[in-house]
Amino acid sequence: PIPAICNQLDAIRGFSKHAEGQTYEGDAFFIHGGQSRFVRHAYMSTIADYFPNHMLTTIRGAGHWVHAEAPDDTVALLKRFLDR
Repeated sequence: PIPAICNQLDAIRGFSKHAEGQTYEGDAFFIHGGQSRFVRHAYMSTIADYFPNHMLTTIRGAGHWVHAEAPDDTVALLKRFLDR
């Protein structure tokens, strides 16, 4: 996975949050840490605009670094998402 991300860094850096009409139509999975303030209810409509086929779930008690703070829960959620 890391080489794939590295190979696409220019595309990732080039994404403009003001790019009207640009969407990702594939499945997108957001895992939110319940103690994090990065994903707020006010942002949900913007997330839906850019990622119309998104799913969001929350790990209660985790902060922004859900993968480090709740690794077992994160892996379980990712497996469930990918196995569907």
